[in-house]
Amino acid sequence: MFLLPMTMTTSPDILLPLASLTEAARSRVRAAIADPAAGTTSGPLPGAAQLEKMLFAGARPALERLVAPTLALELNVARLRGELDGPTPEDRFATFVAGLARPPRAAALHAEYPPLFDLAAKRLDLWAAASLELVERLRVDWPSIRAAVLPGEDPGLLCAITWPQRSTKRGGRAVAILSFASGARLVYKPRSLAADSHFQVLLAWLNERGFQPAFRPLRQLDRGTHGWMAWVEAGECTTADGVWRFYRRQGAYLALLDALEATDFHLSNIIAAGEHPALIDLEALFHPRDADPAWPPLDQALDALTYHSVLRVGLLPEPEPLDDGRGRFDLGGLTGAGGQTTPYTMPRWRDRGTDRMRLVHEPYTLGESRNQPLLNGRAVDPRNYLSALDDGFADAYRLLIAHRAALLAPDGPLARFEADEVRVLPRSGGRYGELLDNSYHPDLLRRADARRRYF
Repeated sequence: MFLLPMTMTTSPDILLPLASLTEAARSRVRAAIADPAAGTTSGPLPGAAQLEKMLFAGARPALERLVAPTLALELNVARLRGELDGPTPEDRFATFVAGLARPPRAAALHAEYPPLFDLAAKRLDLWAAASLELVERLRVDWPSIRAAVLPGEDPGLLCAITWPQRSTKRGGRAVAILSFASGARLVYKPRSLAADSHFQVLLAWLNERGFQPAFRPLRQLDRGTHGWMAWVEAGECTTADGVWRFYRRQGAYLALLDALEATDFHLSNIIAAGEHPALIDLEALFHPRDADPAWPPLDQALDALTYHSVLRVGLLPEPEPLDDGRGRFDLGGLTGAGGQTTPYTMPRWRDRGTDRMRLVHEPYTLGESRNQPLLNGRAVDPRNYLSALDDGFADAYRLLIAHRAALLAPDGPLARFEADEVRVLPRSGGRYGELLDNSYHPDLLRRADARRRYF
């Protein structure tokens, strides 16, 4: 399931109640970055203040997600009591937020919701540690990054960091996209890229044994604890033959991913780089087939059938009918597209920046996707290329069978994966997100034991 960040973009800043915590954490990060003894001022890094500002953008969504429900409740209470001054809803909201900065009001909020501030402090500590770790890794790895991932170019100084995922993992760490002055971009992943690297080796192995059209491996650098990947730019196919080669490769990928028991290759994990499909997230290879234990028996039985077929991979369409009868919702890596309205609801804030700000649950529209090839500026219909998919799938499987002994040999390409860590998804990520969002309800942030009992 796709998740929509419950972030706030209003002004004044709703993080004002956390001002002392945030400024202390940010000051620590700035000082550590600027410390000459730490060596973090070398490499492609800007000044400490500018770099810290980029890094804090990664902490803000999680902090807003934590604090917004409580502030929305307090805002509504203040509105009903007539405590907000101002001629417009926006003015009254500004009055409320400004009041949060006053020491007596901030102290009262802290006294009523101590777990809220404890969670914020912990989140900021994790952010500070993960941020300094990212900076140090970039500094230390920079010569190797230049050689392996960004060869033949001078990227210039780091000028922006974006954080494409809502959630953090492994102690507050997150995937980051680093943009440089030259326009070059680099993807940082705070996990081992061993499985990703070994998958590229397997692609080269298939190329050497004659698969056509050849796969194009991705440039990346595995550092064991983390890794760096070249940014993959979506691009058009220049001819109809290029589109045919794209889908022939996709058919081969489907065969290969099926053989590797892979899953989670939905539309966000595929980029159509001209005639080359790029698989940008290979965490869920060799995935166990267990269904979500909370599902009803019929759903578990149907899921078991799915997980013994190529549908497990996620490339093929699995359309869900929409309640309004207007078409279907499809996240398939081959056929899903941006602009679809979800059949499920997600939390979002309505009337943000006003004294009527409130949380609602409603469907939302997916953003732009880059998984389908373009020809003359238009997406092509995969159904027109079923023969290319079939041919690629069959030829790749025949190749795997023909070289089965070498594939399974102790020194073969599959043996390289033996010690690699992979990600297991026991249930939908949306369920975990829902649990986390619900745990920030104000009623669960008045006593430490209430949130623990909820989980």
